[in-house]
Amino acid sequence: MTVQRLLQGSFMVKRKCSWNKITVALLVVFLLVGYLQAQLNRSLVRLQKEFLQSHLGQAEEWGEYMVVWNTLSVAAVKKNTTSKDDDVTLVTQCSVNNLHYLIQTNWHWDGAISVALFVPGSHALQAYFGVKYMKKCHKLHRIRFHFVYPRDRPPVFDADIFQLWFKFITPKVDCNRLLEVLRNFTASNYAHGDLQYPQNTLRNVAKSASQTKYVFVLDVDVMPSRDTRAQFVKFLSESEFQQLRHPAVFVAPAFEIENRTPMPLSKTQLVHALKQDVVRPFHIETCPKCHKATLYDDWMAITRTANITTAFELAWAPSWEPFYIGPIDVPDYDERFKQYGFDRISHTCELYMAGYHFHLLAHAFVVHAGYKRPGEFHLRKEQENRRNWMLFENVFVPEMVRKYNSNGKTCLGSNRRQGKAKVSVQNHLKMSSKKKKLKADINEEL
Repeated sequence: MTVQRLLQGSFMVKRKCSWNKITVALLVVFLLVGYLQAQLNRSLVRLQKEFLQSHLGQAEEWGEYMVVWNTLSVAAVKKNTTSKDDDVTLVTQCSVNNLHYLIQTNWHWDGAISVALFVPGSHALQAYFGVKYMKKCHKLHRIRFHFVYPRDRPPVFDADIFQLWFKFITPKVDCNRLLEVLRNFTASNYAHGDLQYPQNTLRNVAKSASQTKYVFVLDVDVMPSRDTRAQFVKFLSESEFQQLRHPAVFVAPAFEIENRTPMPLSKTQLVHALKQDVVRPFHIETCPKCHKATLYDDWMAITRTANITTAFELAWAPSWEPFYIGPIDVPDYDERFKQYGFDRISHTCELYMAGYHFHLLAHAFVVHAGYKRPGEFHLRKEQENRRNWMLFENVFVPEMVRKYNSNGKTCLGSNRRQGKAKVSVQNHLKMSSKKKKLKADINEEL
């Protein structure tokens, strides 16, 4: 019995020693895995920082923002220091959810395009890959992209975004899915929490990077008629241009088109779309005053055969926010206006106070993708609009009065139409209730 107990005790000791060895071995493995994981994490962080620094690190200060000029372009400079060309650059801005519109814009506009992208935080990575594969799948060599982000929201590496694009490009770029991927971006211009969307800052950034004497400042979801640039460049060398009153900007009438309807390329196609009731004047339901001064019915009466580039001079009116082609040295947009409201109205006000003349283009136009309807705006739209109105009325307009020594001229009062149209038509287009009259006018046009 004694020998048996001794043997059992010896076995227990050996088993205990074995378990100790196993425990030690497991502990060593655990520590080794932890060490390797820590090393891997440090390597990933380093690679992420290197990626961001390599592609998005060369930023310049712009007030409270940082700008990465010519992202994913060969050129690394802000802009050309040589004399500018007698040409027009389309200038626009957006956040990553609206990147997909630029594919269509590139097709409509056959000249240079300068785009400022708002890319706070992880949006920078999303925008980087979006632009990268847009360039790969489409001929976007005429577009220059400039990334803009707040100083306190610099680019960050998001593993989920990286994984999404890694799947997208493996084993090869799936260009057929690109538009779907771009449209599924979840960011929104006005939905950054406490972060305000700085559209006027973005417009100024994109404008400053233009390399032509003229710019056409549009929103990213607004498309120009197909031959607008060719018409305007030709117009610059003609006597008609020299005979107009300057300084001047050249207004393109704005329309909006029903979703899933092809964009009209010419005035004739636009007239036909109006007849089919799938196109209408821009903001006619949500802000009739914003474009009423454009005088749509007078413009519609000018036929395609009229040998003119400009129709007549328009008079400024309160709340007017036209889209126009203008010289690159027009006043910058006031960057205090953010989010919704008065960002373009304030700019038109300054042009008026500064003595610019507004000439209506006879055949060119722009079209917004989709109808604007009441109730479809973001939740804080009215609050933002009121805040910007207070800024406009109490701060901006008094500043313009002092700046331009206006002698009683102000953007807060009404103004009667000045000058006579080359073509005059009664009963200007007002609201959708006048559609029957509009269709009669269109039938005469066709």
